[in-house]
Amino acid sequence: MGRKASLYVDFVIALGSATLILAATSWETVGPVRFLTFLVLAVIAATMKVRLPGIEGTYSPDFLLLLLGIAELGFGQTVIMAVCCALVQCVWNAERKPPVHQVAFNVAICA
Repeated sequence: MGRKASLYVDFVIALGSATLILAATSWETVGPVRFLTFLVLAVIAATMKVRLPGIEGTYSPDFLLLLLGIAELGFGQTVIMAVCCALVQCVWNAERKPPVHQVAFNVAICA
């Protein structure tokens, strides 16, 4: 990876980490049962990889649950839900084990 690409990856990881810290410090529990329900359903949806015709790669149905989380949950809860989904998508049934910096980048993009 070139120097510019490496700087970009590091910058995205730093911004994602800052967003995750902000989400954790601004946590407000509106309904823990509702949050856990959203989280469990989103993580289950993140394990599914749907192939759409004409599109390379896969689509994850957890996107719909994350949109609902944005509407129904607080900022911190939605970011934590997105991070958990990103982690599951990166490592669940992966054809090859992804490097740590790739997982960190993917999680940071979702944060």
